[in-house]
Amino acid sequence: MTSPFLVTSCYAQHSKINTRFNKRIIALVVSAAITAPTLGATLPGGATVAAGNVSIGGNGNAMTVTQQSNTAIVNWNSFSVGQGQSVNFIQPSSSSAILNRVTGSTRSSIAGTVTGNGQVYLINPNGIAITSSGSVKVGGGFVASTLDIKDEDFLKGKRQFTGNGNSAEVSNAGIISVGRGGYAALMGGSVKNDGLINVPVGKVGLGAAEKATLDLSGDGFLQVAVPSTSGVKEALIQNNGTVSADGGNRTQCRPQRHQPLRRC
Repeated sequence: MTSPFLVTSCYAQHSKINTRFNKRIIALVVSAAITAPTLGATLPGGATVAAGNVSIGGNGNAMTVTQQSNTAIVNWNSFSVGQGQSVNFIQPSSSSAILNRVTGSTRSSIAGTVTGNGQVYLINPNGIAITSSGSVKVGGGFVASTLDIKDEDFLKGKRQFTGNGNSAEVSNAGIISVGRGGYAALMGGSVKNDGLINVPVGKVGLGAAEKATLDLSGDGFLQVAVPSTSGVKEALIQNNGTVSADGGNRTQCRPQRHQPLRRC
């Protein structure tokens, strides 16, 4: 199934319009195409539902993704949310999970609002940036990762992620808020937090590696392996912001070359 956004068609019928007037019409159309905003230009686009029952719709600057199955996977050509725009995930419950994977070539920029009542995963090997105007507010959990996960693992509840050996950065300069007892994880070749991550009585993990596993029910929330070879000279994990998980668990984890497997 593909997203219903941006379905447009245009055609011209020849008539006995004089050449000068016809050229003027063409000029006006070109001008409009350049200056007029395109609906959904900074909203996710090119959706294909790979698993589960999902419908996608929207109006103006708002997109709604309705998930009717407990687990679902949607592949997107792009997934960005512009400032003043929003994507809302309506899910069966806080334990419902949806995987949003970007298969195109552009990174994800979240400058607007992403909301959901369940668990929302965003996977983009090109990079993920939540800007200072961006916010994510979900009920169950949020994961932003440039490491991918196999469809069959996600559907079976296995949260095992693998990078390409030179995985891109995941950064947060905005606000990530998850409901009480939930979880949040940022995972990539490098991870940077300059914003706020708030998960009361929950779990927060920042992981810089090429392999990562999330244990949602055990004591070791985040396990990482294989250091990134991205060549980044600065620290692979930078946390200049605030990470709050009062009563819960906060972890920053990256593998060492002499200790390639770490459980944090």
